[in-house]
Amino acid sequence: VTGCCLRLDADGQGVAANAGHPAPWINGEELELPAGLPLGVVSGVDYLQRSFSLPPDARLAIVSDGVIEAASASGELFGFARTGALST
Repeated sequence: VTGCCLRLDADGQGVAANAGHPAPWINGEELELPAGLPLGVVSGVDYLQRSFSLPPDARLAIVSDGVIEAASASGELFGFARTGALST
């Protein structure tokens, strides 16, 4: 199981940790998060957090790998670039 945990305060300050999940996007840019193992792979894992600032007019998109890996009838993946474009 993968997961991404975010806390976002009213002033736009946030913190995030990742457990093998696609990172969130802010205005078309993937938020760089420290890599983390999926949940339950190893017991006692510490997940590193990253602080970030979300400007008042920013768009935050949280997606699952199902968005990135969605395929057209011809087998073309939706991909990271299109996913980023959705978050603008």
